[in-house]
Amino acid sequence: MKNFITLLSLQPKGDLKKPIYKNASDNPKLTYGEPTSFPIIQLIHGYAEKGEKIKITVLLTDNKDVTANYENYFIPELEALSIKMEFEYIIDKLTKPQDESIEVNLKFFTEVIEKINDEEQLFICRTFGQKPTTEVMSMALNYAYQIKKNTTIECIVYGEVKHPEPEDSKIYDHTALFYMNSIVNKLAKMKAPDPLGAIKLMLGIDGGD
Repeated sequence: MKNFITLLSLQPKGDLKKPIYKNASDNPKLTYGEPTSFPIIQLIHGYAEKGEKIKITVLLTDNKDVTANYENYFIPELEALSIKMEFEYIIDKLTKPQDESIEVNLKFFTEVIEKINDEEQLFICRTFGQKPTTEVMSMALNYAYQIKKNTTIECIVYGEVKHPEPEDSKIYDHTALFYMNSIVNKLAKMKAPDPLGAIKLMLGIDGGD
């Protein structure tokens, strides 16, 4: 099953922007052309298919603005898209206390892992959330990639809202950053003599003199 994972915005009512995110990557599936407050909607538009059933894992902070954004904006956008594209969906919610202590974040890490199953294709939006929360999401994705059976990381996006010109907002495909981290881990295990040189070679970056 395709599992679309997203954090939701902490922006209060009136501050949540709804721009048209321009596709800033070479990934044609990220072209949408419609305004949205949630880049995960753009990701679902690109990868969900007519007639299929997808899972949407929504990571919520226990905060009244997040709850309002989820109920009043995210769900209506998602429902409208599902009707237009003719796909079905199930929502799996996980709520985290608004507390950035190490104990809370480590517990959240285990809870996110439990929302990811074997044999899933993962699509992730990392636009919103506090910095420790997004770090926890990265840790959970690494766990899923390394340990879950036949679970793949298909696409990771980041939506950038331009202020004060929201018409210049862009969506980026950052999947390669995740896989670069995996390559670094492999180079470390191999004890490569020149790991940075190997990375530059892969990226086509001139090593200089």
